[in-house]
Amino acid sequence: MISFSKNLRRTTKKFSNFINQLPVAIKNEVEKIRSLQ
Repeated sequence: MISFSKNLRRTTKKFSNFINQLPVAIKNEVEKIRSLQ
């Protein structure tokens, strides 16, 4: 059970990192699309 909570914490951390990086990724994509036009 303890290992499960450890895994959950690790997954949550990964997920929050992903969420934090999303705006940057979206901004980069928008810049790419703008430069193409």
